[in-house]
Amino acid sequence: MTSRELIIEHAMKMFVSHGVKAVRMDDIAQELGVSKRTLYEMFEDKEELLYQSVKLFLDQGCLRRAKQIEELDNDIVPQYLC
Repeated sequence: MTSRELIIEHAMKMFVSHGVKAVRMDDIAQELGVSKRTLYEMFEDKEELLYQSVKLFLDQGCLRRAKQIEELDNDIVPQYLC
């Protein structure tokens, strides 16, 4: 997993647990032990980081549902496309 992916995943967890408005880029940087400048070199702003976090959250949910459907022993269940 790349640094960018780790940041996105950690930010996603913070947004979910504390709320989007409560989480600042300073908070994310401090939690991860990186500088705020590092965050802004990877992400234009908090909105972009939030977008990437939501995308990751939805992608992970899609993969979980696809795996659950794959494990079903039912020919009627349609193939799930993410």
